[in-house]
Amino acid sequence: MRCIVDCREDSRLANNFLELDLWGKPCYAHVIEAVRDAGCFSEIEIMTDSVKISDYCNGHYPDFRITPSAIHMGGSIFTISGRAPCITPLTIKQAVEWFNGTKLISARNRASFDFDGESISFYKNKSRQIFNAFCAWGGGK
Repeated sequence: MRCIVDCREDSRLANNFLELDLWGKPCYAHVIEAVRDAGCFSEIEIMTDSVKISDYCNGHYPDFRITPSAIHMGGSIFTISGRAPCITPLTIKQAVEWFNGTKLISARNRASFDFDGESISFYKNKSRQIFNAFCAWGGGK
């Protein structure tokens, strides 16, 4: 199974959480290392549109392919967000083991708050959004 770590910048966000320094490394580095340490992928690809992230990955993960976009090459693919720094190699490995060849998605609802609103209590203006940490699928687009 091929793995793609999605480290593309999201221009819709006010902050670039991908490059947030957590425990001495950028957020995405923890994800890349968890994927590597899971030991269950035939190929690991880092997808990014950032020169800074590309330079970091070339220096720290020279064995992984770095690309601006994913190319569908057939077969099963595990895609994980570079914004999931607390995911463990065990969770990744178990997800791959549970994968039945069609589709596996990790999704949860999260609260989205309106920090720009006039109200002192921003909790009043919250909405729910689906947030994905990873997904795996077997072939197709």
